[in-house]
Amino acid sequence: MNNLMTVGLQMTVLGDVETWIKQTLGLDQFRIYTGKVRSGIGYESSKVGNQDLTTDERNQYNVLVSKYLNNNFMFGYTTSFDALDRSIFGQYDISRHMNITYSRSYDLNDKTDNWYGLEYKITF
Repeated sequence: MNNLMTVGLQMTVLGDVETWIKQTLGLDQFRIYTGKVRSGIGYESSKVGNQDLTTDERNQYNVLVSKYLNNNFMFGYTTSFDALDRSIFGQYDISRHMNITYSRSYDLNDKTDNWYGLEYKITF
Protein backbone atom coordinates (compact mmCIF):
# COMPACT_ATOMS: atom_id res chain seq x y z
CA MET A 1 0.00 0.00 0.00
CA ASN A 2 2.89 2.34 0.82
CA ASN A 3 4.37 1.73 -2.65
CA LEU A 4 1.05 2.58 -4.33
CA MET A 5 0.83 5.81 -2.36
CA THR A 6 4.42 6.70 -3.29
CA VAL A 7 3.85 6.01 -7.00
CA GLY A 8 0.62 8.00 -6.97
CA LEU A 9 2.36 10.95 -5.32
CA GLN A 10 5.25 10.79 -7.77
CA MET A 11 3.00 10.64 -10.82
CA THR A 12 0.64 13.44 -9.84
CA VAL A 13 2.52 16.05 -7.84
CA LEU A 14 6.19 15.32 -8.41
CA GLY A 15 5.76 14.66 -12.14
CA ASP A 16 4.77 18.25 -12.86
CA VAL A 17 7.49 19.64 -10.60
CA GLU A 18 10.12 17.37 -12.19
CA THR A 19 9.10 18.47 -15.70
CA TRP A 20 9.18 22.16 -14.77
CA ILE A 21 12.63 21.93 -13.12
CA LYS A 22 14.01 19.86 -16.01
CA GLN A 23 12.83 22.41 -18.58
CA THR A 24 13.91 25.44 -16.52
CA LEU A 25 17.46 24.15 -15.95
CA GLY A 26 17.83 22.59 -19.41
CA LEU A 27 18.45 19.09 -18.05
CA ASP A 28 17.88 15.85 -19.92
CA GLN A 29 16.78 14.04 -16.76
CA PHE A 30 15.53 15.22 -13.39
CA ARG A 31 13.92 12.66 -11.12
CA ILE A 32 12.86 12.34 -7.50
CA TYR A 33 12.64 8.69 -6.47
CA THR A 34 12.91 6.33 -3.51
CA GLY A 35 15.36 3.48 -2.89
CA LYS A 36 19.09 3.20 -3.29
CA VAL A 37 20.89 6.15 -4.81
CA ARG A 38 22.31 3.84 -7.47
CA SER A 39 18.86 2.56 -8.43
CA GLY A 40 18.14 5.84 -10.19
CA ILE A 41 20.18 4.61 -13.13
CA GLY A 42 18.71 1.19 -13.62
CA TYR A 43 16.26 -1.05 -11.91
CA GLU A 44 17.15 -3.79 -9.47
CA SER A 45 16.64 -6.72 -11.79
CA SER A 46 16.50 -9.58 -9.34
CA LYS A 47 14.05 -10.42 -6.61
CA VAL A 48 16.98 -10.73 -4.20
CA GLY A 49 18.21 -7.24 -5.16
CA ASN A 50 14.84 -5.73 -4.27
CA GLN A 51 14.82 -7.49 -0.90
CA ASP A 52 18.21 -5.97 -0.04
CA LEU A 53 16.64 -2.54 0.51
CA THR A 54 16.64 -1.49 4.14
CA THR A 55 13.69 0.33 5.68
CA ASP A 56 15.66 3.57 5.48
CA GLU A 57 16.38 3.02 1.77
CA ARG A 58 12.70 2.30 1.07
CA ASN A 59 11.73 5.59 2.76
CA GLN A 60 14.66 7.67 1.48
CA TYR A 61 14.01 10.16 -1.29
CA ASN A 62 16.76 10.85 -3.82
CA VAL A 63 17.33 13.37 -6.61
CA LEU A 64 18.88 12.55 -9.99
CA VAL A 65 20.08 15.20 -12.46
CA SER A 66 21.80 14.45 -15.76
CA LYS A 67 22.72 16.09 -19.02
CA TYR A 68 23.95 14.79 -22.38
CA LEU A 69 27.40 16.25 -23.05
CA ASN A 70 27.23 15.15 -26.69
CA ASN A 71 24.88 12.98 -28.75
CA ASN A 72 25.89 9.72 -27.03
CA PHE A 73 27.36 10.49 -23.60
CA MET A 74 25.32 11.48 -20.55
CA PHE A 75 26.81 12.58 -17.22
CA GLY A 76 24.78 12.69 -14.03
CA TYR A 77 24.69 13.08 -10.28
CA THR A 78 22.42 11.55 -7.66
CA THR A 79 22.06 12.41 -3.99
CA SER A 80 19.76 11.58 -1.13
CA PHE A 81 17.73 14.43 0.38
CA ASP A 82 19.83 14.19 3.55
CA ALA A 83 23.05 14.22 1.43
CA LEU A 84 24.43 11.15 3.20
CA ASP A 85 24.53 9.07 0.01
CA ARG A 86 25.57 10.36 -3.41
CA SER A 87 26.89 9.09 -6.70
CA ILE A 88 28.10 10.20 -10.10
CA PHE A 89 27.47 8.27 -13.28
CA GLY A 90 28.23 8.22 -16.96
CA GLN A 91 26.16 6.57 -19.66
CA TYR A 92 27.26 5.93 -23.22
CA ASP A 93 24.53 5.13 -25.76
CA ILE A 94 25.73 2.45 -28.17
CA SER A 95 22.48 2.55 -30.12
CA ARG A 96 18.94 3.77 -29.61
CA HIS A 97 18.16 0.66 -27.57
CA MET A 98 21.45 -0.14 -25.80
CA ASN A 99 23.79 1.71 -23.46
CA ILE A 100 26.70 1.11 -21.09
CA THR A 101 26.65 2.71 -17.65
CA TYR A 102 29.23 3.29 -14.93
CA SER A 103 28.30 4.57 -11.48
CA ARG A 104 30.45 5.43 -8.48
CA SER A 105 28.53 5.82 -5.21
CA TYR A 106 29.76 7.28 -1.93
CA ASP A 107 28.31 7.14 1.53
CA LEU A 108 29.02 9.49 4.44
CA ASN A 109 32.31 7.71 5.19
CA ASP A 110 33.42 7.97 1.53
CA LYS A 111 33.18 4.21 1.14
CA THR A 112 32.95 3.72 -2.62
CA ASP A 113 30.70 1.33 -4.49
CA ASN A 114 31.33 0.93 -8.24
CA TRP A 115 28.63 -0.40 -10.54
CA TYR A 116 28.87 -1.28 -14.22
CA GLY A 117 25.91 -2.12 -16.38
CA LEU A 118 24.69 -2.87 -19.86
CA GLU A 119 21.10 -1.84 -20.50
CA TYR A 120 18.79 -2.80 -23.33
CA LYS A 121 15.61 -0.75 -23.80
CA ILE A 122 12.46 -1.99 -25.48
CA THR A 123 10.00 0.61 -26.73
CA PHE A 124 6.35 0.10 -27.57
